[in-house]
Amino acid sequence: MSPAAGLVVPAGTVGARAGEAAVEPTIGAAVGDWQHMVAVDLTGLMCRTSEAVAYLVKAAADGPLKVADVVDIGLVAGRSVVGMAAVWRATK
Repeated sequence: MSPAAGLVVPAGTVGARAGEAAVEPTIGAAVGDWQHMVAVDLTGLMCRTSEAVAYLVKAAADGPLKVADVVDIGLVAGRSVVGMAAVWRATK
C-alpha cells in the first residue's frame, strides 16, 4: 500500500511538509550537505505529492465539489537570506 493511502485527512486534501535543516556558514560549507538537504526538502515534498495524485484525482471525480487540494507547507524563512542558512532558506 502506498504511504499516501494512509493519510488521515479530508478526502481530496493532501498536506505535505518535508524538511531537514543544514544550518552552517554559506562560505566554506560542504556542498554535499546542501545537496542532501535539497534532496530531502524538495524531492521528499514532490514524492509525497506524486504518491497522492491518483487519490486526489479519484476524490475530485467522486466528491461533491469535484475538486482536490494539495497544500505544500513552506516557511517564511524563504523570504530572506542570511549567511548561516542561505541554502536551507532557498528550499522554503
